[in-house]
Amino acid sequence: MPINLNPVPARIDPKVLAALAKPQSGNPFSLSEKIEDRFREMFFPDAASINFFNCSREGLYEVALNSFASGPVLIGMNGPFSQQWQTIAKSLNIDSEIIDTAFGSGFDEDLFEKALDEESYAAVFLVEIDPFTGTQIDIAVLSGMIRKKLPDALVIVDCSASFGSVRALNLKSEADVLLIGSEISLGLPPGLGTVILGERANFKSIGFSGTGWSLNYARQFRDIHSKSFRSLIPFQLLNALDRQLDLIFLEGIENRIKRIVSLSEKMKGWADANRFEIFTRPQFRSPTVTVLKKPLPFTVQNLTDFLSSYGIIIGNCPDDMRDDYFVIAHMNQTTEEEMTLFLDVLDRFLADYDTKKSIPVVSKLSPQ
Repeated sequence: MPINLNPVPARIDPKVLAALAKPQSGNPFSLSEKIEDRFREMFFPDAASINFFNCSREGLYEVALNSFASGPVLIGMNGPFSQQWQTIAKSLNIDSEIIDTAFGSGFDEDLFEKALDEESYAAVFLVEIDPFTGTQIDIAVLSGMIRKKLPDALVIVDCSASFGSVRALNLKSEADVLLIGSEISLGLPPGLGTVILGERANFKSIGFSGTGWSLNYARQFRDIHSKSFRSLIPFQLLNALDRQLDLIFLEGIENRIKRIVSLSEKMKGWADANRFEIFTRPQFRSPTVTVLKKPLPFTVQNLTDFLSSYGIIIGNCPDDMRDDYFVIAHMNQTTEEEMTLFLDVLDRFLADYDTKKSIPVVSKLSPQ
């Protein structure tokens, strides 16, 4: 079976694939309610409400903007994912400003605090982990600043590349709205979006009808609880989510996080030993993905073709990073054995180029 180390869309465990083929039985609303309870029991005991949408991550951005942008919003831009916040906000004619930072880095706290002083924002939108830059930002620190400067602003966080792989955010002290697209760290096919609200956001969603129709939290919440057929979620994806939660529960969330951290350290240790530049600054490196720059005069396509011959799939970076960088995901069900095999194949790739005298071996490179 191929080893999929591409973060988007992520690998899908065979047990989860089997759940997708399970025939529909019973009431789909009962299944969604069961999964809501599991989210609360396993991760978010303070969740005021949980809702599912027929959309991928980008659709969740529209849900959040439609539902909670009751005034101007601030977007923390630290990678390609957060760039989409701004694109979607503009398309919806929502008044938005950005606070940006160099990709691969976190936010300068002084500049972030200054940005909070410039407007009475209704919400601040953040991405916890951007899988195309390998960056993880400290939501607890930024949220503390937001709560101090703008006590009425909602903190809305995309956890699509972090959920189930790092510590769950606290819905009382760290975030008000969490967005989880199914296609990254949750390890499901695209198409199932989860929105989780803390008490502050739940209260505001009741008083603000927002815009949009199917991608609107208040409207969807009312439809779900009135058992409207307009709000049906694909039963197969709910089955798959339920099975994935089984797998997380059986492994134990702490064990899962430790495994992912161990895989990340192994990947980054190999990169350092072989002089592959890690794109992300050390203090902001995510445990779920590693973004590497090719140090030698081979192309990323050379590498992906070689890995493909061994049944290994890696991720491409977007746009202007595509020719020089590639992405390795080490989350979901990736095992120690798979990571060892992958690194062995990388060693073979480098040795193969040396044998052909196409490029020098990495160990002979002078420091850059």
